[in-house]
Amino acid sequence: MKLNHCSYCSYLTAFLLILTEATAAPGDPPNLNQCNNKNSLSAVLVQDLSFGDFDGTVAGTIIVDTNGNIVSSPPPDHAGGNVLAAAFDVSNSRTGCDFYPVQIILPASAVITGPATMNVGSFVSSPANQFTLSPGQPTRVYVGATLTTGANQATGAYTGPFDVIFEHVNP
Repeated sequence: MKLNHCSYCSYLTAFLLILTEATAAPGDPPNLNQCNNKNSLSAVLVQDLSFGDFDGTVAGTIIVDTNGNIVSSPPPDHAGGNVLAAAFDVSNSRTGCDFYPVQIILPASAVITGPATMNVGSFVSSPANQFTLSPGQPTRVYVGATLTTGANQATGAYTGPFDVIFEHVNP
């Protein structure tokens, strides 16, 4: 009886090991829900979006591309200052989540305020739409946009937030 019991235990243990290997093999990604929680994907703002300084006497648009260049034609008179695309470092903190591509969701618009308000829209990103993370290192994502100025825009500093969402999607 003791021999049969031990044989059964060995068989059961071998069966459980096979089952464990089949359901949680090394390298298998966690499920998508585990990767789309606030503790698995992080985006760190490295640099703010900046349209620089300009003469606000003429209405127009200032388009900053993902390389941080003004590409509007013609832009309102640019008077210097830093022109920058926003930059985010996106990475995983959960092993295996690199399997799932990351989707970028840009805002439709935003409002910046100062002595008055201005609208920001037509957000673009590089990489565009989605990307795959490299294990163990962040991916730099750049965001540009279009600023619409009014005629005789009030002079001063304008600031405001905008949300960029990064989330894993099924491949």
